[in-house]
Amino acid sequence: AQPFHTNNIRESNMVPDRLTMLEEDIVAFAGFPLLVGDNSIGVMTACSKTPWDEETLSILTSLSIGIAVGIERVETVERLRVSEQRYREMAENLERSQESLQQASRDLERSNEDLDEFAYSVSHDLKQPMRGIKKLTEWLAQDLGDDLPTDSARHIEQIHQQVGRLENLLNDMLEYSRARRILDTADEVETGALIEHIIELLNPPEGMEIVMTTEMPTIVTVRVPLEQIFRNLIGNAIKHHHRETGRIEVSAHRVTESHVEFRVRDDGPGIDPVHHERVFRALQVLQSRDRVEGSGLGLAIVKKLIEGYGGTIRLESEQGKGSTFIFVWPDL
Repeated sequence: AQPFHTNNIRESNMVPDRLTMLEEDIVAFAGFPLLVGDNSIGVMTACSKTPWDEETLSILTSLSIGIAVGIERVETVERLRVSEQRYREMAENLERSQESLQQASRDLERSNEDLDEFAYSVSHDLKQPMRGIKKLTEWLAQDLGDDLPTDSARHIEQIHQQVGRLENLLNDMLEYSRARRILDTADEVETGALIEHIIELLNPPEGMEIVMTTEMPTIVTVRVPLEQIFRNLIGNAIKHHHRETGRIEVSAHRVTESHVEFRVRDDGPGIDPVHHERVFRALQVLQSRDRVEGSGLGLAIVKKLIEGYGGTIRLESEQGKGSTFIFVWPDL
């Protein structure tokens, strides 16, 4: 990668095709590497029938430098053109992907709306015949009076229980289908007063203590879904407790300027970690409905509401060590 020149090609072994040059009376030869940085990208050669002088060699040196710079610029322009074309293609692909994603999102939203409408319609339409069945069995019991056999009376009672269970399921299905449709204006909500209101509504057994272990904040939010979430979580802690006495703790702390983390902790039987994801799925129960009445939709509704408002929920629990439901809720 060093310049070379000679004014006597007869005595130089570094001149390419020397015999041909001699036949054409060429006496001088020069070669200049075309350098870009430390890399050689080619060689510029020149030959002459007269010896080189210093001025000519200087001109040739400058010319080789100019050629190297020109080649570098051409290659740079070509690389930029190729990169620009590649980026343009990437942008077009990204735009097409975004359009496909937006369309898929719209299709999914429409599908979810259709499913919600279907669940709402089915739940609503089934409630009336369920009430009819219950009413007919009541009339049958009244008509027979004392003549109603004991086994038949027990069967009618079982029908009433099953109808009641189905009505609860239908009510929960209606609630689940409406979970993302709750439209309400945001307002200041004193969460401490809200918890006290819920405790009063739930009317827990005398041995079940429900306490707030931290100062509960006042936040700007939609009240109805937050009340529904707390009512479900606290109600579940009461309903699934394995003892007649127990303690349920509600706490809160701010995680960001726009989000608050709430915790509902109990000292109940706990939930094995293998079931932590399952409890949030629709129609999933961990105990027989004959032992603990429930539709299996409560926590699914809670999760749907929380995620619908941009929050998250998780469960911390072990078998025999109680459960803590932790959810993040927006403060608008």
